[in-house]
Amino acid sequence: MIAHASLLIDTPASAEQGALIALCSAIGIKGTVVATPETKITDTITALVNNETRLACIDWDRMGRSGLSVVSLARLLMNEKVRARVAIILRSGSMSSSEVALVQSYGFAGVYGDVDPSKPETDLRKLVNWIGTAIGKTDLPTEQKLRTYMKAVSLSASVESPRATVKRLTGLSAESCAGQLLNMLPIDDRRYMLQSFESCFVGREAVMVFCSKYSIKPAQAVELGLALQRCGQLHHVAHQHDFEDGELFYRLNCSAKADALNLTKVIEVLKENEASLVKDRTHGTTQYKSCFIGLDAVSVLVNKIGLSRLDAHIVLQRLFNWRFFAHVLGEHEFEDAKLFYTLRH
Repeated sequence: MIAHASLLIDTPASAEQGALIALCSAIGIKGTVVATPETKITDTITALVNNETRLACIDWDRMGRSGLSVVSLARLLMNEKVRARVAIILRSGSMSSSEVALVQSYGFAGVYGDVDPSKPETDLRKLVNWIGTAIGKTDLPTEQKLRTYMKAVSLSASVESPRATVKRLTGLSAESCAGQLLNMLPIDDRRYMLQSFESCFVGREAVMVFCSKYSIKPAQAVELGLALQRCGQLHHVAHQHDFEDGELFYRLNCSAKADALNLTKVIEVLKENEASLVKDRTHGTTQYKSCFIGLDAVSVLVNKIGLSRLDAHIVLQRLFNWRFFAHVLGEHEFEDAKLFYTLRH
């Protein structure tokens, strides 16, 4: 139990930030916004390490701008007692059950991507329960009390996150929306310029499905596609275009096999094969130290775990999104191609 606890709110101005402030008022603990242009996440980390009465909600996008991965943040927070005082707030990006389990395996309190002030029964309720357990508080606010406090959050004045956009347009989380679309979109193998693209759909056809299913206009359908793309739920087949109402091909980043796979096991398989995967490599006249080829990593998962190449690509894309590795020049998403990537230990 943490006596006299306070919550550091390291999220930018947004509906999520307002919801966290209101949550603190409802619980009766001090909440301090520490995300400003003048502050760094390393300041929050230092405050956590040096003061055991502090909890923190840290924004994943701000972590990315600081170059931090889950692994590097865990290392900076030193031990599981400190990490257990940290919740990661996901305003973009995906959070399948396997991804949440992966983050929690490093000792963090959890990852929360549905911090919606209009629906405090979702992840806000989970955050209340986490804080209550941490500080030993038993008389936690009821759902009605939470709703009362959340009414003070100005949604119109806040910057809407991609996940909030998906929720506004569909009433669903990004993951639920993508799972629903997996069974609704005209997904097929397609060809363009003598090249084949497995299990993809056409942007224009997707817009028609979005409009019909969610009763929205074409402009809103494009907005939905862009939000799903920012949440890591879909991508252009060659990672070259944002979602648009056109004849471009896109692919969903979800599948039953990928969703069911333990990502910790995937990391273990990659580490077991690190000696054969990771080498110094040369492209043109430039040498790149200790890197692996995307195509080879996909092949390892195909051979060692029995995944299809598409499922292996989806799994590795998720690890890429969580910054377990990066393109050597930071110029590409993860691709099943002869591109170089470096592991982040």
